Amino acid sequence: MTSDGPVLPAVVRRAEEAERIGHGAEQLSYLLEPDETGGGLALIERVVAPNFATPPQFHAHPGHDWLAYMLDGTLRVKLEDRVVELPRGGSAFVPRGTFFRWSNPRNAPARGLFFYTPGDFVGYFREVVYLARRRAERVHDYDETLGDILKAQDRYGLVRRPLDRLVLEA
Repeated sequence: MTSDGPVLPAVVRRAEEAERIGHGAEQLSYLLEPDETGGGLALIERVVAPNFATPPQFHAHPGHDWLAYMLDGTLRVKLEDRVVELPRGGSAFVPRGTFFRWSNPRNAPARGLFFYTPGDFVGYFREVVYLARRRAERVHDYDETLGDILKAQDRYGLVRRPLDRLVLEA
């Protein structure tokens, strides 16, 4: 804050004013964008498709912290040494550099709030949804999209563990 007031303007947004993107059952609402927070964070409400799983390699965000809060359904978070189920009301904080995967293990959609700090990572989802619309019937059709998704991960600074070091169950 300066003597003239806050450095950034306050952001107040109703849910219906958020940018919405998606493909099939996978839907994202951009509630706070990094350019609105001085780059400090971004907030997405995400409807996670039934049986969705992140790509098969454990990944880490060396430059970003990841936070999730479940509004509905269940999210399964796999850390290197444990698996945790997050039902409605559950939360997770995965600090930058921690290898993990996550999934919706149920046959019903899950819905959560996902925070990224700093917020610049959220452009990744626009790319993934775009490429899925071009190449596949659903976002997580990795037979069609995995190569492009891995390239997008590289552009956004994610690092992956080699597949031979993993147990691949979702």
